[in-house]
Amino acid sequence: MNETIVLITQRVLFALIAIVLFLVAITAFRKIIEDNDPITVAPPTTVAVIATSTTTTTVPPTVITTSTLPISTTVAIAGSCTMPSPAEDGGRLVRVFFTCGSQQFPTADTSVVRRVEQTNRSLTATLTELVKGPSEAEQSSGFRSFFNVSTADAFDAVSLNAGRVTVEFSRAFLDRPLNENEAAFFVATMNANVFQFASVDSAEYRINGDCNAFWEPMGSRCVIVTRADWEAQVRDWRNANG
Repeated sequence: MNETIVLITQRVLFALIAIVLFLVAITAFRKIIEDNDPITVAPPTTVAVIATSTTTTTVPPTVITTSTLPISTTVAIAGSCTMPSPAEDGGRLVRVFFTCGSQQFPTADTSVVRRVEQTNRSLTATLTELVKGPSEAEQSSGFRSFFNVSTADAFDAVSLNAGRVTVEFSRAFLDRPLNENEAAFFVATMNANVFQFASVDSAEYRINGDCNAFWEPMGSRCVIVTRADWEAQVRDWRNANG
């Protein structure tokens, strides 16, 4: 009887150890994936008008990683927009897309590089910076966004499952309906920031868990934006603007 109890106890312990090792392996794998999640930036001349309908591009994006972002040089932006890169003082670099002046679409030329605390959650850090809007210095340089200091607490969480990202906002932050151009400007900002990550295939945006609530100010119901839609909008703008 005692030998049976000992044998059962050993099997239970072995099973618990196996479960713990499995969880540790999964955690380590996710960390490696997130640490190496590339930032995909559209070509510098790429600009697109975003509509609430879906649209594609044959123009391949340029892939860079955060480690290749400039450390002490100046990031040259189309038009008057130009900002120095963050000082080299630790942490992690993230790229945040706004627009420049009257331009309606954020491109690789209209992004800023910010240094945040060291993190493995690059997309979370990017969206946290996005909702703060352009800083006073960035605004003076010409950067524009619907996001500003009053929306800095609007971002709630982001999750990624099998390539589909879900971005959750904790509250409504658009206080009026947007016209077609404004809607294009706003949705483009979201897409540029989300689809810079190669692991994202599609995106759903929600307010308090409701996708329709996010799209209502744009005069639309819930839209699941795909990478193909986003790339098509880039192509259409390039075709229209040479």
